[in-house]
Amino acid sequence: MAYEEALKYRSEDRSVFELGLFSNRYGLAATVIVMFSLFLAVYAPPPHSTLKTVSLTALDWPCHRSRVYGASVTVEGFKYVTAYAASPAGRHYTR
Repeated sequence: MAYEEALKYRSEDRSVFELGLFSNRYGLAATVIVMFSLFLAVYAPPPHSTLKTVSLTALDWPCHRSRVYGASVTVEGFKYVTAYAASPAGRHYTR
């Protein structure tokens, strides 16, 4: 979830695909470190018992992922619509 959030808010008007998924090396490295730390906190035995975390079940993952992807589609769609409305022709997405 962290990487999707970081990607979609990098620019107010440019799409994630215009900026490039891997163009920000430091952001990507920080996201990998955070995701690895979260994975250890939830699934590795010592931090799992110390932090009293609960592992996600197979039914929890689709609910979580649909929420994240739904928000990403909404934000990217808004960027597309605002660029579409601002274009001189009104019909072409040019950025």
